[in-house]
Amino acid sequence: MLAISEAGDKRTVALQSDLTIYQIKDVSDALLPQLSPDYDLEINLSEVNELDCSGVQLLMLMRQQSRQQATKLTIVEHSQAVLEVFDQLDLVRWFEDPIVLTGGAQ
Repeated sequence: MLAISEAGDKRTVALQSDLTIYQIKDVSDALLPQLSPDYDLEINLSEVNELDCSGVQLLMLMRQQSRQQATKLTIVEHSQAVLEVFDQLDLVRWFEDPIVLTGGAQ
């Protein structure tokens, strides 16, 4: 579900699950505790093949909590599914993360 790696004061969490109503309880239970003032958190979404409103809500909650805790949260390697939902809901600016389009993205 999560692959966690650390380098210096940065922890990277790669989601290895979709972010839909069917997985959200398990994903949120594992992901929310990763937010800490002890290190910068990077969430890699490259393996997310499906994202629905519950997944968007979890990501928004993570962003809001990071702002409240004054911790750095960066969302990286957005999958095509994530990019499509962010675009449809006009959330790219809200999340404030750079979007890098790879050769597979249109």
